[in-house]
Amino acid sequence: MPSVKALCLAENETSHDGGVIPMQIVVSVPREIRKRAVELNNPFLAGLMALVLVQQAFILSGCDYIAQTRVLAQVLQTSGESFVANSEQVGAARTPLRLNSTIRPGQVVETTSGATAMVSLLPGMVLLLNPETVIKVDDLRLITDRRAAFYYIQSRQAIVRLIRGSASVTTPPTVESAELRIITPAGALVAPRATCFYIRVGSDAVHVTAAKGQFTFQSKSGGAAQKLDQGYYEHWSSATGATTSAPQAAEGNGDASRQLKQALELEHSVSDLLSQRGNVLPGFASP
Repeated sequence: MPSVKALCLAENETSHDGGVIPMQIVVSVPREIRKRAVELNNPFLAGLMALVLVQQAFILSGCDYIAQTRVLAQVLQTSGESFVANSEQVGAARTPLRLNSTIRPGQVVETTSGATAMVSLLPGMVLLLNPETVIKVDDLRLITDRRAAFYYIQSRQAIVRLIRGSASVTTPPTVESAELRIITPAGALVAPRATCFYIRVGSDAVHVTAAKGQFTFQSKSGGAAQKLDQGYYEHWSSATGATTSAPQAAEGNGDASRQLKQALELEHSVSDLLSQRGNVLPGFASP
């Protein structure tokens, strides 16, 4: 039986950037428990005992319950040249983006021509940045539950600015709440839990294709938030924040169909990444 792994957010693991880096604890199930579980043909027994060991590991390692904490994003995959900078100003010093690099709130990520980058903002909340895309990570927060015997994520909240380019996005299909707010020149797209979509900032408009779930878009001009259902796409003017057309069905439109497919493929890729870490307790995976 493999080791049981868990991730917690430990205050003593705070980085010099002011964020929190997930700390991994590996707890091996003792041989006698494994032997007894095999004798009884009861894997649940071993799993239950392992959870007790994980709880003890949290206590011994100094992991604490954190009501609300600021965390760092992490790079899951890269292809081609991408960079991270501390400012969106032209000429700001840039550092090459690498696999497992961390990104703190306030930093800017840029993909060059032909490059892509998959970035985990929060557990299960992932962006796939397409070529020639620039984003700024504004805020990443986890709100946790102190009432449980274990450390559970209660809510996930992220704010990102899409400055230019495009991205496919997925949010976690969790029981607890999750909200991703993407700020664009036209306004803010708000995605709740269990969604995936494609978003692009063009020269004069913002385009969104909803692949799964329902979204709201708050125009920069104010007024009531507009809803966008899965299977549809819509455009908003960057200059005024007004819609340039009524929502259109993605099916039958070549570009929108490809965007919908890309978003769904990202959701499947993230699901595969999580399943590969099947020994990580739900809610602790990054991915």
